[in-house]
Amino acid sequence: MSATPPDGSRPSRKLKVRTGCITCKIRKVKCDEERPFCKRCTDTGRKCDGYAVQPDKKLIKPAANKPESTPCSAAPRRQSSTGTVTSRAVRRLAPAALVIDSAWISPALSSEDKPWVEFFSTRTGPALSNIFSHSFWSFTLPQLSVSEPVIRHALIAVGSAHARFEAEARDNQLVQSAVPHKFTLRHYNEAIRLLQRHLSNDPKAIDFALLCCLMFISLECIYGNRTLVVDHLQNGLNLLRSSQLLDQETEESSNAIAKSIKQEIRPLFHRLDSQTTLMGFPGSNMYNDTDRLLSLHTPRSFDDFEHAKISLDTLVASTLHFIRSVHDGKHDENGTVTLSARTLQLHLLSELSVWNNSVANLVKSRNPFKDEDNRMEKMLRIQQTAACIWLSRCTELEEQGFDAYLPDFASIVKWARILATPSPDAEDCLHSRLASLSMANTSRFSLNMAYIPPLYLVAIKCRDPITRREAISILEETNGREGLWDARLHAKVARRLVEVEEATMLIYEGAKSAYMEEGPLMRMIADGEVRTPKGSMNEHFRVHDMDIRDVSEGSRGTCNITWRTAPHGILGEWSAWTEVLYF
Repeated sequence: MSATPPDGSRPSRKLKVRTGCITCKIRKVKCDEERPFCKRCTDTGRKCDGYAVQPDKKLIKPAANKPESTPCSAAPRRQSSTGTVTSRAVRRLAPAALVIDSAWISPALSSEDKPWVEFFSTRTGPALSNIFSHSFWSFTLPQLSVSEPVIRHALIAVGSAHARFEAEARDNQLVQSAVPHKFTLRHYNEAIRLLQRHLSNDPKAIDFALLCCLMFISLECIYGNRTLVVDHLQNGLNLLRSSQLLDQETEESSNAIAKSIKQEIRPLFHRLDSQTTLMGFPGSNMYNDTDRLLSLHTPRSFDDFEHAKISLDTLVASTLHFIRSVHDGKHDENGTVTLSARTLQLHLLSELSVWNNSVANLVKSRNPFKDEDNRMEKMLRIQQTAACIWLSRCTELEEQGFDAYLPDFASIVKWARILATPSPDAEDCLHSRLASLSMANTSRFSLNMAYIPPLYLVAIKCRDPITRREAISILEETNGREGLWDARLHAKVARRLVEVEEATMLIYEGAKSAYMEEGPLMRMIADGEVRTPKGSMNEHFRVHDMDIRDVSEGSRGTCNITWRTAPHGILGEWSAWTEVLYF
């Protein structure tokens, strides 16, 4: 019997799809190859991981040709005595498993836009992401920018500002002249114009608005414009609330892009809200609901470090908002903390302790425990330890109570030093990018808090002279920024605080004048000689509080600092003065 069908046609053979998306290739199913996300994945609720570069000779051949001269392509590949970033350095920071499909980006973008999309993928995307979300920022978002002009213009604005930020830190005149401010401003304004038109056509489609808002925040963080950061942040939080209400009123959206955007950027908005709140700006009310915070429960076990980080982000955000509310004087007129505040404080401390035990169990279950796991554990423990110290002491006025946490301060410094030292075998991830902050004296930018705020806490609250100086030393070496936390600014503030406290002690011991010498040793000079204060630091020598205000816009400038001390005891008359600090 013939196997040929009655109509004479041969049985169809399944052809291998070599140009399909990564997800369909793994599943071994046919991909419809729709860009930027295939319809087969989105219709089935799966996350489409996009398309890898195809090893086609026709596509590879043009890549060997000399690239066009553009503001972005020329600068990173040229070496000079000023230390311009080389092409190898750019690729070193790129996610190893994530590449932009230049085969389809090239015809879709102009010669001016294409190198900036690639720069965002390899440099700016990793700075905005953490180790668990690098796929979205370095891969999904650049591909989305090809089909969405509003995203593309916002992406180019952030990428060009990021390139200039690094160039200014290294005094690289070549890149600065190739990337003028008006270039960034042009794309910034165009993104705003397109976004307004997009919302006017569809007011309920706010997913792109949230994404653009977050990129505008990133842009202002790079420039150091704190006021504009807070303005954009408040707009974004309002959009988030509207988005949540819209999801409650309508059926759950089947748009995979919208889901991905909300899943990635909602936690980042909350973390940024915590940053600005801790710096004295008015925060949102999402963490001020006492009943909601008391219902917060930490899992007794974690599946992986990503799960642990998500839980810690919520705890830290709640803790920082509580600390700020206490700092702002939301307690009784007689200075005592309310019972509800005490209850909430104890509850948060209990949940942080549960988190610590859950992570300890996670570490025991990781076999083998890789270097990457070790560094991720250290990064999370730094933040958890700092949050516990600050939360424990925020309701008390006495500074001497911080002396009970000297071992914890030393641990934070030890862990930060590990993270600041790049691993020779490490793949690109959050800790390796943070380690690159201190390499070659190049200023780097990250949107996420890691170890700059905890080190600043050690520098201003730990009165062990060696430990606090080591914390300041790491901050000065870091030469970077985590969101609004500028390592150089906070290192300068901490150095001045140590000088104020120890100079007061030396003068009390009989010196006529005292100051801290410049340089890494940070030695105290009293009456022309190197001297060290004797004994422990009493309460009336310590700085109890400070406010950093009027930080000048830009990467370097001035700020006004108001210091508060209790020279006559905490029940006596307090002393306060304001001075200008240059950084």
